[in-house]
Amino acid sequence: MIKPTNQDKGRPLAIIVPTHTSGGAERVVSRLTQWFACEEHVLLITFDASDTAFKFGGQLLNLSLPASRGVVGKICNQVRRVRVLRRVLQDHRPRTVIAFMEAAAIPLLKARAKFDEYLPVTVSTRVDTLFLPAVARIQVRRWYPKADRIVFPAFAMIARAVDELG
Repeated sequence: MIKPTNQDKGRPLAIIVPTHTSGGAERVVSRLTQWFACEEHVLLITFDASDTAFKFGGQLLNLSLPASRGVVGKICNQVRRVRVLRRVLQDHRPRTVIAFMEAAAIPLLKARAKFDEYLPVTVSTRVDTLFLPAVARIQVRRWYPKADRIVFPAFAMIARAVDELG
């Protein structure tokens, strides 16, 4: 368990996921939030909670920024997500953040780049970058090395990520 220090008392552990629908990452997030919530304050941040499929522990913060269609829509949406996440980080001052999936991790890492204080970020990823669109691959290569930790649930992905991220 991630133990808080005395200066972290009262500051939430934030977990961010793009949606809370019925996917595999969402199931993991559901279980993690319930487990962590037994011991500490958990803030579950999602861009779209319109179709929540799993129970969760802690407080849900729905940013109401669902996925967009088209290139221009996706770019504008990511800018909005970064701006809103920066405000959320300032308002809630989490002691650490765990991000699931690229759609949550990249805006989070961009928001943290402009954050005033140090904020540890862990990114959990299970997607082989070969299966991502070119723009997403470029963003993963640019932003994932800025995370404090990258967690790979699938062992086979580690060697590939080392090749991709350096």
